[in-house]
Amino acid sequence: MKQNTLKNNKFQALWIAIHGLVFLALGIMFLCGIRYKINTNLFDILPKTNASRDVSKADGVMGSKTGRVFIVLVKGPDLVSAKKAACDFNSLLEEDSNKTCFEKISLLMDNNMTEVSDYFLKNRYFLLNEAQAESLYTNNGVHNFIDDSLMTIYSSFGSIRNLEEDPFALSEMELMEGLGKLMENGTSMSMLDGVLCTYKDDNCYVMLRGSLTPEGASITNKNSGVKKIYECAAKVKESPENSEIEFIYSGVPFHSYESSSSAQKEITIISVVSMILIILLCIYFFRNGLPVISSVGAITLSAVFALSCVLCVFKEIHILTFVFGTTLIGTCLDYSVHYFVRWKGDMELNSGVEIRKHLFKGITLSLISTELCYILLCFAPFALLKQVAVFSFSGILSSYLTVICMYPLFKNPKVKKEIPLTKLFNAKKTGHKNIKKLIFAGIVTALAVVFVFARKNIRIENDLKSFYTMKGDLLKSEIEANTVLNSGSSGWYFIVKGNSKDQVLENERKLCTKLDDFIEANGKGTEMTYNSISKYIPTKSIQEKSYKSIVNLFDEILPQYIDVHRFDAREAIELKEKFIKDYKAQEGKYIDLENDIPEFMKDAISNLWIGEVDGEWFSVVMPMHITDEAECRQIAANDENVFFVNKVKDVGTELNSLTKLMLLFLAIAFVAMIIIMFFFYKFKKVLKIILIPLVTVFACVSVLGAFNVPLGFFSVTGIILVFGLSIDYIIYAMESSEAQNSIAILLSFISSAISFGALALSSFAPVYMFGLAVFVGLTTAVLCTMLVKE
Repeated sequence: MKQNTLKNNKFQALWIAIHGLVFLALGIMFLCGIRYKINTNLFDILPKTNASRDVSKADGVMGSKTGRVFIVLVKGPDLVSAKKAACDFNSLLEEDSNKTCFEKISLLMDNNMTEVSDYFLKNRYFLLNEAQAESLYTNNGVHNFIDDSLMTIYSSFGSIRNLEEDPFALSEMELMEGLGKLMENGTSMSMLDGVLCTYKDDNCYVMLRGSLTPEGASITNKNSGVKKIYECAAKVKESPENSEIEFIYSGVPFHSYESSSSAQKEITIISVVSMILIILLCIYFFRNGLPVISSVGAITLSAVFALSCVLCVFKEIHILTFVFGTTLIGTCLDYSVHYFVRWKGDMELNSGVEIRKHLFKGITLSLISTELCYILLCFAPFALLKQVAVFSFSGILSSYLTVICMYPLFKNPKVKKEIPLTKLFNAKKTGHKNIKKLIFAGIVTALAVVFVFARKNIRIENDLKSFYTMKGDLLKSEIEANTVLNSGSSGWYFIVKGNSKDQVLENERKLCTKLDDFIEANGKGTEMTYNSISKYIPTKSIQEKSYKSIVNLFDEILPQYIDVHRFDAREAIELKEKFIKDYKAQEGKYIDLENDIPEFMKDAISNLWIGEVDGEWFSVVMPMHITDEAECRQIAANDENVFFVNKVKDVGTELNSLTKLMLLFLAIAFVAMIIIMFFFYKFKKVLKIILIPLVTVFACVSVLGAFNVPLGFFSVTGIILVFGLSIDYIIYAMESSEAQNSIAILLSFISSAISFGALALSSFAPVYMFGLAVFVGLTTAVLCTMLVKE
């Protein structure tokens, strides 16, 4: 008795040590300043593309920035009503004075234009484009420039308020050219009455552009930016004068909010429904409060322990890790079910220690087979998969330890009662073995037929577009926004690298020259174009060329300026000296594209500038209305500083490689389990154990093909999990042929089928594929286990 007590104490100490260390580590990290978070961004589940480390990080920075940019179009019957509603909407958004939701909000107004005008005035000597600068070294070029300058000054569209500082009207001409480029290369919007707007189908659309803070982009934050946008839009529409106003939403944040909200709702529904059904199941079979309370407690502890382990390792947990983690409800219950079936109905086992001894081999081998699969997934180069692996591995380990270490402390019931369905499994029928063999053969034959008919659908494929489907009002909004804005972006882009800010612009220039040649040869007269920082901010060499060329204007335009304004000789000399002094004072003062440009222009080109990443600088060149992907890839391939990115295709390719890697992991796990099984079982039993996961995987592949679900990352993840669980079933069956064991296997299957089957009902494609694969595999595994067991 003392020996058993001592062993129990050791088991309890092990349970306390492992759980205590993890919770203690989590607390210490928190006290040391580490703050944990739940990541709800759908796009963060995607793996990195197969690019160099520095470019991959730069792409990640860009994705983080563009993933928080949003556009709201305020639609009204005319400019007056649309602008007023947009201003009211903008005012409500700007009440977020602490920037908890919004990093930037831009509705172009008069104060923005003043800032833009001042920028062009201040930098007027440096903003001539290369062709203009070179033309000023010829007489014709100078005379043409003077004509354009005078036309700008005296046209009805010109402004002469800065003429005393800028007699050449450089700033005015450069302002018009710069804003023209912004309009033609960004959207179909134009500037009217202080806002960016356009007319389409007798409606006026006013554009408001902004970006969320990282906190505002999270739907778990009570200050969700998208939620705030919807609330402010609703307030504006409450006014009777805005009865005809509509809000059109476009941008990643809206889709991320939609998908993440849906995922959170599904998690809640799946978890609650699964838990309720499993509790009812336990009540029906055990007719006792202890198994129900203990099982729910073990599952809850497992989930908390798993969450703690993930936070300790990754400092965050993705919302989809919770989705896949709900499968712990069924998996962790397996161990409790096997224990309490013996606790309740096995007349020969009189104590918890005896039950543990009876179950120890089978339940431990089950743990090894399942955990082996998750250990292998930890080596996959994909953060989400690693999180799921750590979450599931630690949760299952916690459940195993609770059953082995703590459950034996429970006293066995004084009077044991037969569990429902025991008689069914005790029934023996003559020739049942032959019937089982025939049924098993029939199942395999049926699967083979399905495989033959569905073989054309069986392929390794990860189509990123299928992961999230726009629908409802948001789909209508995005379609209308794309029609109105007409940006022409295909989702492709070039990332340009340089050792400095200016080097990036120089490398951009080279790329843009190649794109200009391609458009000239293939897209003349079409909408083909591109957008780049170097269109608006000249390189240092062009700024120098612009500055030096200006001197050629002094002797030509100043006399005309003086003559027109009728300055006397002394004033003319003073003015000329003043202009030349001001000109010389600007020498060597180049425009810094991060610090010198106005906020409006920063906002307009923010998606084109990545900035510094690990000591190098990066920008983006965005093709528009260009559909020749092969040519774009070829252009990038010929320049070591340029990288072409087609995110959807590249991530799909990366996921395909990852899927193949996971299938390799599956093969490794299979070989490893064969080797392990030979240490515990004879050859005949090992063959039976091997047979079940083989048939199970074959069933998954065949049925997925029948449903036209590809062997993608998420479905293969499900197959790997099924592989481990199917070995669990057959190991339990090999350990004992008694009725209680069969009931425990059945209960384990039902609990797992409930949690996984719920995932198969998800509207989110990755979760659906995962759930379908696991549900099909589990069903096949339990049927085949019952047919081949002794």
